[in-house]
Amino acid sequence: TPEEITIDFVVYKDMQNPYYEEIKRAGGKVFFVPAIRNIRKHRLISKKIIAEGNYDIVHDNILMLSYFIMYYAKRYNVPVRILHSHNSKLGEIYMKEVRNKLCIVLYC
Repeated sequence: TPEEITIDFVVYKDMQNPYYEEIKRAGGKVFFVPAIRNIRKHRLISKKIIAEGNYDIVHDNILMLSYFIMYYAKRYNVPVRILHSHNSKLGEIYMKEVRNKLCIVLYC
């Protein structure tokens, strides 16, 4: 039933959004993860979210930022991991394409 479902959100921009209050009223949480430029903090916060969340499903739709979320989802045995992207290519540069393919194969 809908009462048993809680949806949490990870956002990558620290800005107010009118949906945040609606999410909180429905019992969900909104987590801010800093830009991947601060890779240590990005990784630690991603780990904390997944480790403490007791999630049945993790869904991410930003391929470029999903590495740590998906890695920890797999590491902490989240049974369903969904990664999708609306990009038609996995990367313009060959190494980015390889990196993105590895993420999909290893963590999803």
